[in-house]
Amino acid sequence: MESPPRTGKELKNAVNAMQARLTEAEGRISDLEDSTQQLVNGRELHSKRIDALWSREEDLENRSRRNNVRLLGLKEGIEGDNLNVCIEKILSEGLHMHIDNEFEIERAHRSPGFRPDENQPPRLIMIRFLRSTARDKVLKAARENGGAVWNRCNISLFPDMSKELAERRKTFTTAKQLLRDKNVRFQLVLDGILDKSKYSGIATPKDRAAIHMLMEDNGLIDVWRLVNPRNREYTFYSHCHKS
Repeated sequence: MESPPRTGKELKNAVNAMQARLTEAEGRISDLEDSTQQLVNGRELHSKRIDALWSREEDLENRSRRNNVRLLGLKEGIEGDNLNVCIEKILSEGLHMHIDNEFEIERAHRSPGFRPDENQPPRLIMIRFLRSTARDKVLKAARENGGAVWNRCNISLFPDMSKELAERRKTFTTAKQLLRDKNVRFQLVLDGILDKSKYSGIATPKDRAAIHMLMEDNGLIDVWRLVNPRNREYTFYSHCHKS
């Protein structure tokens, strides 16, 4: 059964109703788009804040570890009842260092966990010096001597740092090895922009030539130098930096 034809008035009312619904739908869609954009903007803002907080947290964590040294290779139980005395013997007899009050140990302990079997590697020892200068001197002596041999133990000493910082430092391994092969002095800094340490003297011509050769052989470009051709505040040609 066919419906009777609509009059002009009915058609006009139907069109007006459809227009009202479309207007309402457009308003709701616009509100949803605005809400979505606010969520996107909020997510980006929160993401930046989280990154900033994480960077600060990591910086604080690594600063809290600045006086720490990781010691590997000391057999379980060989330290006896006084671990601090054992560490001082390792430094004096294994690394041939003169130990005085500067090398005061704030605390030292093996990593937590069950004591391993004799055929398993010993747990690491965490050492915290009271002064950062002592930590720096110990690590320098360990690098120069290739570790220490004490009481038939091959001992290695490493700086203590967060996992994220250790992974970032690994990316410089190849570059550091190239610099060492060419006898170029260098030092890693946490932030080249914030590094305001002073340098004394002028880099030798040998250093300049070695760096130029290293850059040409490996296709490296000193972007900072291109942007700051005359500024000598921070440059690879200056002496070691401190951050």
